[in-house]
Amino acid sequence: MIARGTIALLLLGGLAAAADKPDVVQGNWLGEWKGKGGMGGKNVAEIYGLGNGEYQATFTAYDSGEQDKGVFTFSIRGASVSDDKVVFTQNIDLGLLGSFSFEADVEQKKLLGKYSNGNRYQGTMELKRIEKTSDAIGAKPLPGAIALLDGQSLDNWDTVGKPADGWKIADGILVAPKSELSELPAEGHLATKASFNEAQIHVEFRVPYLPEKREQERGQGGVFLDGQYELQIVDSFGFPREKNFSGDYVDDDALGAILGQKPPTEQAALPPGEWQAFDITFRAAKRDAEGKVTRPAEVTVLLNGTQIHDRVELSKPTEGAPTLNRASRPGLILQNGGQAVEYRNIWYVPLDAPSLK
Repeated sequence: MIARGTIALLLLGGLAAAADKPDVVQGNWLGEWKGKGGMGGKNVAEIYGLGNGEYQATFTAYDSGEQDKGVFTFSIRGASVSDDKVVFTQNIDLGLLGSFSFEADVEQKKLLGKYSNGNRYQGTMELKRIEKTSDAIGAKPLPGAIALLDGQSLDNWDTVGKPADGWKIADGILVAPKSELSELPAEGHLATKASFNEAQIHVEFRVPYLPEKREQERGQGGVFLDGQYELQIVDSFGFPREKNFSGDYVDDDALGAILGQKPPTEQAALPPGEWQAFDITFRAAKRDAEGKVTRPAEVTVLLNGTQIHDRVELSKPTEGAPTLNRASRPGLILQNGGQAVEYRNIWYVPLDAPSLK
């Protein structure tokens, strides 16, 4: 659901990559499918790179009469056949609908495709690449906000574990250290000097485009709240979500997950190379005079304007919390994940600020 602001769809004019676009094929696509007898409807696709000129495209077709109801979803593999053309082709089993052949070409500013199930189902699809934007991205600080990252210096930050070698500010953007090691760095995280545990927090980030990488090596980072609870940063755009036998999502390491504990209710990820935003409302745990928890910590999170966690209780720290045993913990920690994740426009407002009442 859209919990904050609006989402705009901007058609991209062709396959010429913009300066900040790492790939001109991977991303969001929107268009229509058409079939026999006037059938048709909305058709959306997410295409992500797999490296070596290969791509995966996940399409969802919608019924013409119920534009918000998906009729079927399918994924097909594609590959570059020239500098300006990618071809997707695959046979797909759609259960009761039967076996289909799908073909699609990305060329000359469009994705053009066709599908066939013999004489019963035949049709075409036409899509254009779009860029989704949200007013959460680039949001101006609220009245009473305290800036943590102004794009000029790291005066508001300290280091966790060792000197934060490799963190740098370039053109107003904070860039995390990049490591060639396969294991996640244990130190070198960046922590706010300020401690705050009842706040509305805004963090903007951009993950690098690493199509050859898989899983947690694909743009690894994280944001720790109160030094204890990690919101995962990783490139999970377009990747299929897994469910258990009860139908619940199990991808508790996807973008926006409370790492190892709670998957996002929606996957609102944008493609790598595009700016994204967390808007977080966090309340720390309350304890009595004897240290017993009387109210667990709680968090609500919006990713790119879409609510992905709603007042989730945090009963225990996430694994790898870097300042767990400190008496006074930093309000935010940016994880050194060994990938060149970028950050900008970080600020917070105490929940008792007049602007939030």
